[in-house]
Amino acid sequence: MRAALRRRGLSWNGERDPTPLLVPRLRDARERHATLLRHYSYRLFLRDVLKHRTALRLGHLTRYASRAVAARYLRFLVDAGLVARVSRGRYRLREARINSFGGTLEWYVAATLDREFGCAATWGLRIPHAPHGGDYDVVACGEGEVIYVETKSAPPRQIVPEEVGAFLDRVDTLRPDTALFLVDTQLRMKDKLVPMFVAEAVRRRLGWDARRLEREIWRVGPEVYLLNSDPDIVRNLGACLAAHFRGRGIALRPLSAPSSE
Repeated sequence: MRAALRRRGLSWNGERDPTPLLVPRLRDARERHATLLRHYSYRLFLRDVLKHRTALRLGHLTRYASRAVAARYLRFLVDAGLVARVSRGRYRLREARINSFGGTLEWYVAATLDREFGCAATWGLRIPHAPHGGDYDVVACGEGEVIYVETKSAPPRQIVPEEVGAFLDRVDTLRPDTALFLVDTQLRMKDKLVPMFVAEAVRRRLGWDARRLEREIWRVGPEVYLLNSDPDIVRNLGACLAAHFRGRGIALRPLSAPSSE
């Protein structure tokens, strides 16, 4: 990873976002945690855990999961050492400094790229002296190519045009072979975020067209993808990577063009 960044004129020596992650320390628990993170209900559950981190009760955690499922998730967090039991029916997060799900989502996406697609991946990079701040959520290498993923744990209504602009600024600095803007939601991208990318491309005079790859996965520029997490983060990451790598392989018949609808 350091070499790939250095070849792009960027010096990185392992600097990361110092905020602790909601990730177990022991390997077995960490692997189980990664398996659970594939489920959208578990990711929403963890957001509620963080929202009530100093005074947790099971009743706080049943907005997106049944009581039985939430109880199972909570038992796992206790067994994994992420949550402590304070008294009967009352819990708290062990690491009070964790106040956002964002870093944990970055970790999960990097772990997914490693485990599912054989990419060397890292997360939460802080690249000193890089233009536009040097904050990169996930950077991976596969088949000699650099993959950049910006992750958003907030819903689309909380994403503003400046974040799309900042993403494209970081793409311009890093010059990855492909870049993904991943929003952890099952809501549609077409309603708000596709128009944001279109507007930003027009503002920069890029000449890009936004075209639907499939479902709510969009190619918003050359090798730049916008995707949500419906039905599954792993599947949607795989669809973007397949579109990128197949586009560089030998094709005996023309590839079907993405749809603009």
